[in-house]
Amino acid sequence: MKRCFLGLVFLQFVMAAGVANAQYFKITNRTYGQAANNAQARAEAEKAFDELENEVNKVLAEALNTKDLDKYLDGTANAFSLANKGIGVDYGADMKLFLAGLQFAAAVDTTDLGVGDLVGGDVDGDKINGGGVNLTLFAGLNLGFLPFGDIGPIKLDRTKVFVNFMTYDAEDLGDVDGSVKVSSFGAHVQYKLIEPITAGSALLARWNGVDVTAGMNVSNLEISAEQDDIKESASEGAAQIEFDGKATVGIDISTFSIPVEISTGGNLFYFLGGYVGLGVDINTGSAKPQGNVSGTISSPNDAGVSGDADLSLSKEGEPTGGTMRMFAGLEINAAVLKVFAKYNQALNDDTMAITFGVAGGW
Repeated sequence: MKRCFLGLVFLQFVMAAGVANAQYFKITNRTYGQAANNAQARAEAEKAFDELENEVNKVLAEALNTKDLDKYLDGTANAFSLANKGIGVDYGADMKLFLAGLQFAAAVDTTDLGVGDLVGGDVDGDKINGGGVNLTLFAGLNLGFLPFGDIGPIKLDRTKVFVNFMTYDAEDLGDVDGSVKVSSFGAHVQYKLIEPITAGSALLARWNGVDVTAGMNVSNLEISAEQDDIKESASEGAAQIEFDGKATVGIDISTFSIPVEISTGGNLFYFLGGYVGLGVDINTGSAKPQGNVSGTISSPNDAGVSGDADLSLSKEGEPTGGTMRMFAGLEINAAVLKVFAKYNQALNDDTMAITFGVAGGW
C-alpha cells in the first residue's frame, strides 16, 4: 500500500503532459579562452553555449514535465488542496461512539474537462494543469459519551470530532530516481443541526438529517526527481563545448485550508447510504519548484572555453484563495465495517477529486 501510494504521489508530479523547452538551465560566467579576442570565434563559442543550454534543458524538461510552469504550479496547488478536503471526515451513517479508518484521495486541476472525459479517457494532456493525492488515517468520536451533558445550546450527542494524520518520507522508489515527503493533518467538528427521521424502521429507510462540518487541513508535499549522468555537447564552427553533470528538480507544496460544509444524506435497507453537500473553503499556501545542478562545462579540445552551470526555478504558485464546491458520496455498511467513495467538484474552476475509504466503528 505504501509503495503504491508513493508511486501515485510521484505520478502527480509529472501529470501535466508534454515536454517543455523552457530555459531553466543557464550557463553563466562564460569564458571564451582562445576565442576571446577573435570576433568570429567568440560568436561561434556563444552559439555553442546557447545550443548546449538548449540540449541540457531538453533533458531536464523530461523530469519537470510541464509546458507551462506557472499554470502547473497553480494547478498543482489547487489539486493538492482539494485532495485534502473532506478526507478524514465521515458524512454518512450516524456514528454512535467512534469510527477509525483509512482514506485515499486523488485530485486533478483541469481546463474545460469534466469527470466524464477523465473516466472515458478522452483527455487532452494540455488541459491537465496539475494533480495531487493524499492518504490518511482518521478517527472520529461522538461526544455524547461525556458525563457532563450539554454545553448551553450545544447537544453533545449531536457533536462529533474527527482528526486525521499521515506522514511519509521515502527515498527508495524502486525504478524511480527521486524522493517523496508527505505530511498531512486535519481536525474537524461536525454538528447535526436537524435530527434524522426514519421510515418505519432504520433498517428500512432513514434520512440522516442535516450536518454542519468545519475544521482545518494542513498538508505538505515535497517531490524530487534526480537526473544523473547528463552528458551533452554542442559545436559551432571550431567551438566545441561539453556538459557533464547531474541535476535534481522537484516541487514543494504547502497548503492550509479552513472548510465549512453543510450536508445531508440517507440510508436504504441500512447497508446502502449516500449523501450530498456544499462547501466553502478558505485556502492559503504555495507551490514552489526546487532544483539544483552540478557539473563541468568545458571544451574537449583544450581551447579554454568554460562556464558555470546554473538552474533557475524562481516561480511560485498558490491555490485559489476562496472556493465553493459540491460533493456527493456513496457508502456500503456491513455491521461495524463500511466502505465509501466520494466525489468533490470545485464550482469556480475545473478542479475535481475522488476519495475512497474503509472504516470500522460503532
